[in-house]
Amino acid sequence: MKRYQVYLNSRSVSIIDNFEKETNIPRSALIRMAINSLAQNLVKISPAFSDKIGDLDEIIGIINTKGKSVTNSSEKVDDIYYNK
Repeated sequence: MKRYQVYLNSRSVSIIDNFEKETNIPRSALIRMAINSLAQNLVKISPAFSDKIGDLDEIIGIINTKGKSVTNSSEKVDDIYYNK
């Protein structure tokens, strides 16, 4: 998972925030679900929009610690940026 910065319509963010309060699903998770859904539909429309992953994209977020364990730090992004 990579981190991206995007500009969003304030009305849309307000709606997402209200939904977040009702469901306790973080805004970032809702945005990821929406983007993933759009990507799946784009692949159905045209094979040119395939979901091929580059070699380096597969290892982003994986950190080799001093020991032999491997951690996927990108999965913890909500813990870092979302505090209740």
